[in-house]
Amino acid sequence: MPNDEQKPHNTAGCQENNSSIIDQRKKNSSNGLLMHLNINSIQNKFKDLTLLNRSLKAQILVISETKIDRSYPKSQFKLQGYNMFRKDRAKGGGCLLVYISTTIPSKKLTLPTTYKTLEAIAVEVKIFRYYQFTDRLIALRKKTKPAKPTYKESRVN
Repeated sequence: MPNDEQKPHNTAGCQENNSSIIDQRKKNSSNGLLMHLNINSIQNKFKDLTLLNRSLKAQILVISETKIDRSYPKSQFKLQGYNMFRKDRAKGGGCLLVYISTTIPSKKLTLPTTYKTLEAIAVEVKIFRYYQFTDRLIALRKKTKPAKPTYKESRVN
């Protein structure tokens, strides 16, 4: 009996799932969406990426295996309405690209150089609109709607 890796993929199921998520996003695109793609070379797939994101309206896109280097201008892979953060290699495979909606405050962070075997990029984002910090409770809620906290009070040590 084949294991999960050996079983054939149901491509019809993938198609149904793709249209389902697009339909859901059309109904309610105000919920946050983080999307990751292992794109295996972005050069010839950027148009498809743009079309997919136009349908899904992700707030954060993380793209791995872009296989681009500094010779590719930033403008070539710019998505309108997004800040772009890149981690390029000198030459060859790998590379990372992160797109953050311009509606989300974000900045690239410097990672320690001790992690030489990892290809990583760190971006700080401020996702929540309202924070309330005390020594006992952290309540997260929208600023525009005075609502009850969504969870019970608990002591934070």
